[in-house]
Amino acid sequence: MNLYHFAFGAGTRACIGRNISLLEIGKALPTWLRIFDIALADPEKDWRVHNAFVVKQLDATAYFSMREAPKLEKSGGFEKEMVNVEVERV
Repeated sequence: MNLYHFAFGAGTRACIGRNISLLEIGKALPTWLRIFDIALADPEKDWRVHNAFVVKQLDATAYFSMREAPKLEKSGGFEKEMVNVEVERV
């Protein structure tokens, strides 16, 4: 972890939700990027930011569209073995 990263505080005053928050960020963001295609509404427009306690982007509009699910082929793998096991038990 970066020694100078204090987003969640430090020492005895550290945020008790830090670890769960970092876990959620590490799981949620990659999931969103896997499920959605993301595009800026106006790619030519310059970004404006407001720098206070945290940096906030102003007038940043993006479009989220669902990606197509990959087509699965049944090629005699695990699914076929499971079907055979079910048939043999009957």
